[in-house]
Amino acid sequence: MRGLYRIRIRSKKWYWPYVRFCFNGAVVNMWMLYRFAHPKVGLLEFVRRIVLALLSSPPHLGGPKPKCTRAVLPEIRYDGVDHLVDSNSTQRKCCFCGKCAKFVCVKCNVGLHPAHCFRAYHTP
Repeated sequence: MRGLYRIRIRSKKWYWPYVRFCFNGAVVNMWMLYRFAHPKVGLLEFVRRIVLALLSSPPHLGGPKPKCTRAVLPEIRYDGVDHLVDSNSTQRKCCFCGKCAKFVCVKCNVGLHPAHCFRAYHTP
């Protein structure tokens, strides 16, 4: 039954044939269980219903990832008081440009480059 409407994905990865084999087996097993409630639905129609359900579901689009995972409130970020650059022993991602930075803002506790990113990050 698996060979009738199998998934045809070509890939150079060694594990894809095993993934396809397991997925095809799962589809056939689901169809066999589905036939108890709907005996007139064939395997091809069942596969089409699965594909239509997957295509009609809204995609999970997270959007672009933020450059900085630490969220700083705008009231603190733009207040202009006690924002100092300090050297850090470990690297962090710069919250402005996304590259590695060895400096942090003491008040905001985010990684920033002192030359251009620090000023641009703290100005609205």
